[in-house]
Amino acid sequence: MVSVISAFVMSEALDLERWVHAFIDKRSIENDLELSTALVKMYANCGYVEKTVEVFEAMPFKDVKEWSSMIVGLIVNGLAEYALVIFSRMNEAKLADLVFKLVVVIFEVGIEFLISCELD
Repeated sequence: MVSVISAFVMSEALDLERWVHAFIDKRSIENDLELSTALVKMYANCGYVEKTVEVFEAMPFKDVKEWSSMIVGLIVNGLAEYALVIFSRMNEAKLADLVFKLVVVIFEVGIEFLISCELD
């Protein structure tokens, strides 16, 4: 099911995406962390922020991937202030340090890549 949702993320076909979510609910398909994260990304990509928040808040457990998906989804939809609120909640959940470290590593790798491109 996650593969199906992932295919729809790029399509921005909200009606079809809603149908998939209704299918999941109707068939009582287990809505695990991976599936919930795919739904968050799917709804955020279509600009359906209300549903994005609803799915995110319904997750009983969230790890870095879920928090990050929600934050990026909010930023992409022009809700940077709300993204900061979510980041603050993530910080309270003691996960923000992991994201910061990841961003630093990605930044450093990017800098090294740019330097190597300039040297070539």
